[in-house]
Amino acid sequence: MTVSSTMVNGMKAHLPGHRTAKWVGTSLATLVTSALIAGCTDSPPNNIYSPQLAATAVASFNLANLASIGARDEATRLITSHNAEIIAVQECRDCVSWVKELGIDYVLAGPETPGGVGIIFDSARFESIDGGQLLLGDNDDGWGERYARWELLSDIGSSDELLIYSTHFCVPIRTDTDRCTPARQLDYLDKILDHREFGFHSALPTIIAGDFNAFGGFAASDIVATIKGNGYIETYQQAGSTPAPPTFQGNDWAPPGRIDFIFATTPATVIAASITTPIDTDLDHAMVSATVSF
Repeated sequence: MTVSSTMVNGMKAHLPGHRTAKWVGTSLATLVTSALIAGCTDSPPNNIYSPQLAATAVASFNLANLASIGARDEATRLITSHNAEIIAVQECRDCVSWVKELGIDYVLAGPETPGGVGIIFDSARFESIDGGQLLLGDNDDGWGERYARWELLSDIGSSDELLIYSTHFCVPIRTDTDRCTPARQLDYLDKILDHREFGFHSALPTIIAGDFNAFGGFAASDIVATIKGNGYIETYQQAGSTPAPPTFQGNDWAPPGRIDFIFATTPATVIAASITTPIDTDLDHAMVSATVSF
C-alpha cells in the first residue's frame, strides 16, 4: 500500500540505542488523508509532487556579542557581501533593529525567540507561508530554553517552496552536572526531524542550519552522522571545500572547532560553500554559507 511504503521511506535512521521521540502536529491528519488518497491512485505521492528550487544562497551565523558597533557592521558586511537570501541566526539580540541595517528587503520571520534564534529572508525573492518555533530543551546547560525556529518559504517568481530550520543546541561541556549531553542533543534533533516528517511532504526541499554545539567530535560527531543518516548532506563537505576551518574560535573553557553547519535534503546540488571568519573579534563564530539548488 502506498501509505506503508511512504512512511517506511520517510522513517528516520538513528544511531544504535537512541530513543526516538515523536512529534504530532495539527497537519498530521492532512498528511495521512493525502497519503490515503494517493494510495488509491496508480502513482506514488512522490511522483505527483516533484518540487524544485533554483539556486538559493543560505547562511548560518551565531551573532553572539552583536551589541558592539564593530560587530554589527562586520555581520552586515559578511551577509551582504555573500548576497545571502536566507540567514539562520542564533544569539541575535535586538535582531529586529539590526535587520534594518541589512537593507529594506530583509525580513525577520516571526517574533524574536528566547536565545535569539531566528530566520531572516530576502522578501524580494521569498514570502513566508507559515512558521513557528519548537521548544527543544529547558535549561539543560544552565542557559535557559533552547529553540528551533522554522519557516516555510515560497519563491515569489516560481512558487517553489523551501522549509528551513534555524537551531541552537545546548552546550554539553559547560559543567559535569548539566543535563546537556550528546544524547540530549540527539533528543533535540529528534524533535526537528519529527516535526518535518509528520508535518510536511517527504520530498519538500529542507534546510537545517545553526549552531549545534557539536563538541563531541565536531564534524565527526553523532549529531552530524545522524543528520546525514536521515537523508541530508553537509553542504560544506559536499562542495569539496576542504580543509574546513573551525567555525567557533574557542574561549577559556571551550575548544575551537566546527560546531556550525548547514544541511540540505537530498537530492540537492551544492554550487558553492564557505566558512568566513569575521575580522571583528567580538564575533566568536564564523559565518557558514552555501548556495544550494534542489
